[in-house]
Amino acid sequence: MTPSRHRGLAEGIPGARYAEIATGHLPFVERPEEWGRLMADFLRETRHGSETRHGGESRDGGGAS
Repeated sequence: MTPSRHRGLAEGIPGARYAEIATGHLPFVERPEEWGRLMADFLRETRHGSETRHGGESRDGGGAS
């Protein structure tokens, strides 16, 4: 897929993010620090949003950590 199609796909998915990393096919191998930072930020923000929507509880029923 082309970058423009990836952007269009991300625009159609609620909560999705689009980011480009200047690599070939394996950004997690070629630029692991940048990849890891993007993933960690997304997961942290997604988890925070999930806890907010679920009244401070995680989906497994436990409390927020």
